[in-house]
Order: sequence, then structure tokens, then C-alpha cells
Amino acid sequence: MYALDVTDPVNPKFLWKHTSADAGFGELGDTWSDLTVAKLKLQTAPVLIFGLGYDAPANDPTIQTTATMGRGVMVLNAADGTLLWQAGPSYGMTFAIPASITAFDSNNDGYIDRLYAVDTGANVWRINVDDPSTANWTVTKLALLGGVGSNARKFLFAPDVVAAAPGSLYDSVLVGSGDREHPFDTTVVNRFYMIKDSHSLNAVATTPIIEGIPGSTVGVAGTLYDTTLNYVQVGTPQQMAAASTALATSSGWYITLGSGEKVVSGATTLAGSVIFGTNTPVATVTNTCTANLGEGRLYILNYLNGAATVSLNQNGTLQTIDRYQVRAGGGYPPTPVPVSVQIGGKIYQAAISGTKVITPPAPPVGRRYRTYWQRLIDN
Repeated sequence: MYALDVTDPVNPKFLWKHTSADAGFGELGDTWSDLTVAKLKLQTAPVLIFGLGYDAPANDPTIQTTATMGRGVMVLNAADGTLLWQAGPSYGMTFAIPASITAFDSNNDGYIDRLYAVDTGANVWRINVDDPSTANWTVTKLALLGGVGSNARKFLFAPDVVAAAPGSLYDSVLVGSGDREHPFDTTVVNRFYMIKDSHSLNAVATTPIIEGIPGSTVGVAGTLYDTTLNYVQVGTPQQMAAASTALATSSGWYITLGSGEKVVSGATTLAGSVIFGTNTPVATVTNTCTANLGEGRLYILNYLNGAATVSLNQNGTLQTIDRYQVRAGGGYPPTPVPVSVQIGGKIYQAAISGTKVITPPAPPVGRRYRTYWQRLIDN
């Protein structure tokens, strides 16, 4: 891990570096996580926030073994690399965290007050960092979504977070599972999740959120509603009513992906639609020279209920099949990048994944959605 001063681009200067051999950095694994620059009440200078990395000896086997590194989150002084705070096994973090950390300013005061981290055991962590003293920071497991066998899910990409709509008490955390290091594995059942988290500034989860009963139409607080069958959009009137009730009373929702299908990108939420990519292995055709890149898909879902938001087959009717579009050429669709363009005096929102430009429908009046370009300008 390196830091350079590039104030003068033609004369860059070395600032600092860290390796796992440094005191306090023994947990540092393969550095997959981006170094997120943030402003905290902890200090006036910017900080760096990152997951402690990928543990190759533990994570490379198809059935991962016990991690011995990468277990936790670090906060450094960006200018000199000084270690300011660290969470790890003593906080219950026993799986590696190769994904980037999501920093969230929930009250829009210019300071990050909350971090979200996910690990290779499919756990979701909430870290409250609003206080100037690290002694008052809290780390809790928001959701427990992994297990063994077919439930041995991994999170390798940072979650996306959508702020609470007016009148709502929860923010939405969106993340998908998938082990892109084992593209041909079909034993693990992967899912995409939306988790409701309290909008309260320093809320602490007392019990991790878990999956609900597959196919259940009964919503229970602390569990997630299985919206794989999309009854909220294509069910009978009775099924749609039951789905609406279940979604309202559950702590979020999930969609079960197809056999061998894996989420292979981060999620981006734009204009009420969450967008992410998956890959599914396909059978190799003998006696051909074509590379087997699998089937790549781009999903576009209503982040509140998992329903389709765009008629991708262009028949004018939203159906379950409209949840995704097959990507030409297969492979791993890159994490969608949000953009805005002005054409004829009108601003258009879009997300770009590779060569694919996705334009979700405009959000309904009265709902509030994050506008990425404004956030980037503010930062």
C-alpha cells in the first residue's frame, strides 16, 4: 500500500507505504479494497478507509478454510499513513474483507457517520463513526447471510446504500453474492439482497438480519422476504397483496439467482433502479476455438421490491424476464458507473457498464434518490 504526493505531476514524491510486516498491520492481506478517502469528525485531515483484504490461502479453495488475515477494517491518516483505528477479530470479524468499504453520510452534514463492510462469509457489518472519539465507535453485524454447503456465499464487492425516502425510517443496503474466483462452481446458491437498516444516526443492531423461508409470503421483522417469484409485479391480486404486506413487514428482500449464477460487480442505484452484473457458466462446446466466457447479465431492479423497472423485451409490459438483459459477448459485466449528461438543456441520468448504457426511468414524484454527480461535485 503506497501513498504519493502528485501535487506536481512531473515531480511526484513518495509519502509513505505499509505492508503486513509493519507493526499493527499484520492482518493486511491481498489489497483488493479501494482506499476510500473520507472526512470524519475524528480529525480535520482526510482519512483512508479500507478492508484488510483477501486471504488467498483461505479464500482460494472452493470451500474456503479459516481466515488468518484480511479480517477487519482500517482507518488511516491519509497524509502520513498513521493508523487511527482498526476493527478485527476482537469485534467478531472472522472472515476476510476484500471488498471496498462503503462510506455513508446519512445526515448530509459533510462528515461520514457510517461505514458498511461485507466479508467472504456473507456477513454485512455496520460501523458507526460519527463521534470524534474512536472509543465511542460501534461495530455490529447487520446481517448474516452465509453458511456452509450451498449457502457458502461470499461478498466480494462493496454494498450500495440508498438514503431513506421522506417519512421512511430505514436506509437500503444493496449487495449481491458471488465468488468470481470460481466461475464454474455451481454448488453455491447466490442471491442479491436489499437490507433495511435504521436511518437513526447511531443505531446498533441487536440481532443480525437473516433470510426468511424461501418462497414465503409472510413478512417477519428481522428476516428477508423472498421475492424471486416477483409476486409484487406478476402475481394474482391475492399474491400481490400478500407480497406488498410481506415487503412492508420484512427487513428487506432477496432474489435467488440461477444455478451457478454469481454477482460479479458492484451495485449502482440510480433513479430508483439498482443495477448490477452477473455471470453464469455455460457448457463448453467441443472442437471450437471460442473462449467460454459464460453468460453475462445486467440486472435492473426496483431497489424497494426487486421488480423490473424497464421493459427490456420491449413489449410494453413489465414481467419477471425484464429483470435482466443478456450481455453480448458474455464475461463479467463491470460495475456500472453513474453519469449525467445535458442534452438540449435537459439532464439525463444513466449508468455505463462496459459498452452498455443503461437509462432507468425517471423516479416518481415525491421520492428522493441519490444523485451521484452532485455527490461527486460536493466531494
